[in-house]
Amino acid sequence: MENKSHWKFEVSQKEEDPEVEKLILSTFGMAAEILVERGIVPKEKEVELSVAVVDRDEIQNHNKEYRKKDEPTDVLSFCYENDSKHVSGELILCLEVIKENAAEDKIPWEEEFRKNIFHGLLHVLGYEHGDEMFSLQESMMKR
Repeated sequence: MENKSHWKFEVSQKEEDPEVEKLILSTFGMAAEILVERGIVPKEKEVELSVAVVDRDEIQNHNKEYRKKDEPTDVLSFCYENDSKHVSGELILCLEVIKENAAEDKIPWEEEFRKNIFHGLLHVLGYEHGDEMFSLQESMMKR
């Protein structure tokens, strides 16, 4: 990955799919480039992210435990550390839910998957739902 930051990713999938792993890595590479370019993440900052792709039951269990919502969701994000030198976090994605949402919106599932990665990453970086976050997410999608 060609960026001036220190980004590390760990990917795990319930069912191994090289296409999904490639999409995850390319999306994070794109996100790193955009966020460093815009000065949102300093190029010296170390970013460590764990990404898990799980099934509907597993994400529903996590959603119930952490958000008290007993239903499946597309993405959950967790920030473990975020200071001036280092950020670490985790994204949990459910490909089944993402594909259903994409079908409802009549867009390619890969586009919806990228949107969810950007969305979760912005949460890890400290963004909350609002105009600033959604505007940044949308501009990342256009790239």
